[in-house]
Amino acid sequence: MRNVLDELDVQTDTHAGLVHDVYAPAKVLGTEDERKKLDRRLQSIVKLSTPKGYDEAFRRWEAALGRMKAHSFRMRARSRLLVGTGVPSATEVGLTFHRTWGVPVIPGSSLKGLVAAYVQATYGPAPGEVDPEREPFRGVQWDGRRIERGPGDVYRRIFGAPATDAGESAQRGGVIFHDALWSPEGAPKPFGLDVLTVHHGSYYSSQTPPSDYESPTPVSFLTVRPGSEFLIAWSVPEGEEELAERVGKYIEEALGAWGIGAKTAAGYGRLTRVPSSGGEAKPRAADAEPEVVARLGALLDKTKEGKPQREVLAEIERDLLDPLRSAPEVWRGRIVRRIEKTLKSPRLVDDVKALSKRILGS
Repeated sequence: MRNVLDELDVQTDTHAGLVHDVYAPAKVLGTEDERKKLDRRLQSIVKLSTPKGYDEAFRRWEAALGRMKAHSFRMRARSRLLVGTGVPSATEVGLTFHRTWGVPVIPGSSLKGLVAAYVQATYGPAPGEVDPEREPFRGVQWDGRRIERGPGDVYRRIFGAPATDAGESAQRGGVIFHDALWSPEGAPKPFGLDVLTVHHGSYYSSQTPPSDYESPTPVSFLTVRPGSEFLIAWSVPEGEEELAERVGKYIEEALGAWGIGAKTAAGYGRLTRVPSSGGEAKPRAADAEPEVVARLGALLDKTKEGKPQREVLAEIERDLLDPLRSAPEVWRGRIVRRIEKTLKSPRLVDDVKALSKRILGS
């Protein structure tokens, strides 16, 4: 059966998920011939066009979201996207496909997990700290496998909360994160190839020590092509417009600043919102690091050289306060965290908190 699948021709409208997960060679990292066979199979997926009938299916999906009064916007991938690497796959590097159409999809559960982590890390209090203003954004606190404390009010309202030993009851989140479908209005072909080069294969597969004379082994894997667009959608209870706007803001910030999926540390997974008026998306100011952040970093680094923290704080208030307050909101939270992490003198606690409030505009 496997030999028959290996010989099948991939047509322009073949289901990409089947080609990737079912038609792939039985062995991926074996002989050089097997690797070449896999490369040819992956190349055939890259050439696939939008499946016939998908345009109409996508429009029906978008219309259904409208009837549900869901909120949505499109976001465009600025870099490669790799969601679903843990999905079992014959190619050893998984990817999430739409079950029916074989196009890329970002699961709603992945979006929810990303946004929850982003809200907790960016807006919530730092671990071990007590900050009444950030308390509503605090996530679930664990003590091993036991829930030590439930989340803050805002976090609980959006993402829900489990029951705790302290008597807090479980609560369902008020927001539904829908699967983000690939939009046919973006890149004409959804997939692209990337390469991971294994330098010490024998070391990874056995106890053989690594050495300098081993030949590198390039391994191709499938990704979502930069420029691909996704329809991001979420639902809130009727009348909760303020909550809907808040969640949309968090989604846009998280996808733009952190990215989603695997290899985000290498720049994968970043998406930018597409203007509703159409046309080419312009880079948002929130996507790039503001110039004042570099100036702040240089100033904070002077504490490592022995400069008193009080003097550094005074310089920030004198020279950088206005530019910091004008930075995009997605950056202001990071700015405050960096200041609070560096200027930790007990004598400056109140002054640093006051500065943080002014930067955040609260």
